[in-house]
Amino acid sequence: FQIIAALLLLNSCGKIKIPFNVSMELPYSKDFAGPMLDSATHLPPGGFKFATPVQAIATDVQAKLEEKNMTTSQISNIKLTSYVQKISGENFDFVDSVRIFISAAGLPEVSAASQTDIPKGNTEINMVCNPEDLKAYLLKDSIYIRMEGHFNKIPKLSTFHTDLSFKVTAHLT
Repeated sequence: FQIIAALLLLNSCGKIKIPFNVSMELPYSKDFAGPMLDSATHLPPGGFKFATPVQAIATDVQAKLEEKNMTTSQISNIKLTSYVQKISGENFDFVDSVRIFISAAGLPEVSAASQTDIPKGNTEINMVCNPEDLKAYLLKDSIYIRMEGHFNKIPKLSTFHTDLSFKVTAHLT
């Protein structure tokens, strides 16, 4: 214990630099109108694949890091840890499976999260997040989210609410 206390004291005085990793969460929320499909649309047998329009989310990572006295050069990685899709006006019975894609200016679209076999009656879907490092995406001014699903019936015009969170791991000295 005395050795640890001495090292911490020396580190705080700037005599010894001890590198360590820290983590923080970056939460985001977004509301958007659901898919606009004509109710007269004829569904093919077995349903069809449909994607929502792309939704932009401002990242503000630089400002969030400055609040923690951190810089982008200290970031080791950024990973999506939670993606929850909620709906108002109906439930998700119209869709069997969902995939979430993220893109950013100058970067390709990547699969970020998904959920298959969505139970009937749900108004909330907790996605399974992919382990991709999304640092390059979150360091851009905005990320772009696109939801793609396999629809088994025409949904009502609903409002979606998205809650997503990223874990930032940084290496400090």
